[in-house]
Amino acid sequence: MTATGANGQTATKALSIGTVGTVQEGMNLSSLANPITFNASVEGVNARIQLTPTRTREDSDGDGISDYREEQTWITSSGPLNFFSTDPYDNDTDDDGLTDGQEVTISPYGITNDGSCEEYVDRPSGVVCGGEERPFRAVTTSDPTRYDTDGDGLADYVESRFNEGREIQAALDPDSAEKYSQAVQKEEQNADRHLSTISVSSSALKQD
Repeated sequence: MTATGANGQTATKALSIGTVGTVQEGMNLSSLANPITFNASVEGVNARIQLTPTRTREDSDGDGISDYREEQTWITSSGPLNFFSTDPYDNDTDDDGLTDGQEVTISPYGITNDGSCEEYVDRPSGVVCGGEERPFRAVTTSDPTRYDTDGDGLADYVESRFNEGREIQAALDPDSAEKYSQAVQKEEQNADRHLSTISVSSSALKQD
């Protein structure tokens, strides 16, 4: 069996055909662009081939989110409201320096497969835990489809580096700034004595 995508790429699979009964085979077509055409060559036996497309949990771009989840439509959980889908073949959809998996986590409400569920069933819409179905949701630290989520001129990656706060030295008033400037012009080695150490932080979800 040979599958050919619109982009010219192909995927092949040697079929195991038995003399009696049904034989199921799987092919990974995630790298092929739609539409996909199929060609099968069978000799010596009568065969009927039926194609059944299925979704997998494959993560083609390695960003920690399955291809199936990336193609779905989600809503940001915080910051500017936006409906989004990410590219399953690009681990940084918005090219902001953060992978999609760093900007969004997709999981069912409060449920993980940690053995605490007597019954754990993974479904496209969510998981079943102890007979209760919990839908999936997207938890976003920034929008994976926007280079600058809050529109303040700083890329999400830059703001993420200051998310937990950093200490810097700054002049807290005009008088200190003037003294510092004069000390620098005089090439004084201890010019920073006019500065104060403060902690600053930045959020990709808020402009200010």
